[in-house]
Amino acid sequence: MGSIDAARKALVAAIDTVAPLDLGAPDPPERFAVLEWGKRLSVG
Repeated sequence: MGSIDAARKALVAAIDTVAPLDLGAPDPPERFAVLEWGKRLSVG
């Protein structure tokens, strides 16, 4: 389980590097897609 969390955090960090989040701006769709994918992974 811990490795999945680490992978998810690494993915989010990578997306933040590619598409940094502007405060007050909507998330880019790519970031949303990765976060959704990460949620599905963590749920199983």
